[in-house]
Amino acid sequence: MFARFMARLAGVALAVTACPSYALAADNILTIGLIAPTSVEQTLQSWKPLADGLARELRMPVKVVASKNYSEIASALIDGRVQLAWLNNRLAIDAVDMDQAQVFAQMVRLDGRSGYKSVLLARKDGVIQSITDILGKPGT
Repeated sequence: MFARFMARLAGVALAVTACPSYALAADNILTIGLIAPTSVEQTLQSWKPLADGLARELRMPVKVVASKNYSEIASALIDGRVQLAWLNNRLAIDAVDMDQAQVFAQMVRLDGRSGYKSVLLARKDGVIQSITDILGKPGT
């Protein structure tokens, strides 16, 4: 169980976005908001070891909330109902652009690989035919 906790900590704690105000809830509970990739119940259960470990280390209660609704978690972060959130790239960028959050870490897998991959797509008949077309025209 401890190994699973450490794997979760290494792979997930590094994918969290924090509200710049760092304000805890009125009852001094750190609340983590999660976008549920599986069921909400499964997500809460799989994050329980991380929440328990953080609670022990921080010596304060840690509550985890999850939703399949992306905007619900993003709104909770912006409104201050959660202090940390595991967000996808788009929501994290939006929260940072609105000056409501800052990204402080990125997910890293246990084997050291980055947690994110990107793909650029261009129309087959478009003006971009190679990476050189993109790099040669910054800002377009």
